[in-house]
Amino acid sequence: MIYGEEDILKMPPELANALSHERETVENSEIRQQALEAIYMIVMQDDGRRAFWSVNGPRILQVGYEDEEDSKVMEAYELIGSLLVGKGEVEQDQERGQKH
Repeated sequence: MIYGEEDILKMPPELANALSHERETVENSEIRQQALEAIYMIVMQDDGRRAFWSVNGPRILQVGYEDEEDSKVMEAYELIGSLLVGKGEVEQDQERGQKH
């Protein structure tokens, strides 16, 4: 199994169940890249980013990135990661500013 028990416990049951099964690998790197570009568009939106975090999305991407060999697909993973890190820092700064 790709995801550990700790990872699965953090996911909604519907997602954890679906991800706990062995899946056929998508050999076409262009499809993987396009899927990541779609995730990027979702994560660009505040609600999409919150939903992505709520399903343990960053960990799911981390597992995929660790197994990826195509450089263009890896770039797509890194683009999402930079957006998550950058937006997370901005949101934390905004929360701190509201508390003062």
